[in-house]
Amino acid sequence: MTALISRRAGLLIAVDGPSGVGKSTLCANLSTLLRTAGLDVHQATQPSTGPIGALARELTQTVAGHALACLYAADRYHQATTEIAPRLAAGQMVVTDRYTASGMVMQRHDGVDVAFLDTINTPVLEADLTILLTGAPDVVRARLTERGAHNRYQDQPDATANEVAYFLEAADRLAQTNARIERIDTTDLDAATVAERAAAIVLEVPLDLKEAS
Repeated sequence: MTALISRRAGLLIAVDGPSGVGKSTLCANLSTLLRTAGLDVHQATQPSTGPIGALARELTQTVAGHALACLYAADRYHQATTEIAPRLAAGQMVVTDRYTASGMVMQRHDGVDVAFLDTINTPVLEADLTILLTGAPDVVRARLTERGAHNRYQDQPDATANEVAYFLEAADRLAQTNARIERIDTTDLDAATVAERAAAIVLEVPLDLKEAS
């Protein structure tokens, strides 16, 4: 296990999927499991806690479309440079709550063209592994309703069904670039089981992945 852990340091793991599917819970639980396995894990989130991320959170309710898409993308690039890349260089594993797939999805609610979103998001630092959480739209919507909406997108009546479909499409497009995507259907799973499955996926990443990425 010691050799395995040393070879896995420095990986970027993105957790993505529709609002309410359980991303934040998974990131916390997954990070705990990986630390228990002996890995040095840094948790990140998007929008980030940095200055651009703070501005993006503040303006999400009042700014829309291309302007907000570019602001989110700017935060992603800045975070990749100032927070994520240094952690990877130091040998840490970074687990981020939302990443490129979210950039390719969220402003579709505002009618922004898919090709535009792909163009401004895909050159960012590539994740070594994206864990895409999905689920039956009615189940995910019920979880979101119980939790409460965090932004205007989540208040739209068709938002959840659309996001489930949008994220699956985004995953397919990322896969065409040879990005590694692993999907977990959370419809009938509790949070602990989702975390166990995600940890198993991370620990089974090919040993040469970091060298190949």
